[in-house]
Amino acid sequence: MADGKPRTERDAALEIMGAIKKSAMTSDAFNLETGEPPYALYNPNLHPEREGELIWICANDPFGTLVSIFRHTCGSELNKDVSEVTPEEAKDVRDKLLADGWKKAKPPEVTFTIPEEEQTKQRRNPLKKRK
Repeated sequence: MADGKPRTERDAALEIMGAIKKSAMTSDAFNLETGEPPYALYNPNLHPEREGELIWICANDPFGTLVSIFRHTCGSELNKDVSEVTPEEAKDVRDKLLADGWKKAKPPEVTFTIPEEEQTKQRRNPLKKRK
């Protein structure tokens, strides 16, 4: 890490989760048509309230290493399994999970609206000269 401390699996997981949140807010960055990483899948067969949520994310960390993360949350409990993988291993895991009924995750849709009165205040007359 930049501060000289050894990089742990937890550090890598936190970094990649942060990168995932950023990319999820800006684009549909996972499960691309090309079939290349990054991947994001979830297990729809779990009951969220009883069994929690299980997701798998595979993407490059900030250092360019392809990292596989299985993340299970149940109530306030959080478990992560983080490992480095090759692109071939990542595709194999993706294919096996999809064959087992996992679904491709989609980033949340983000929309912004401006109240009508704010829109009219912000409009300027393009023909009016600025001072």
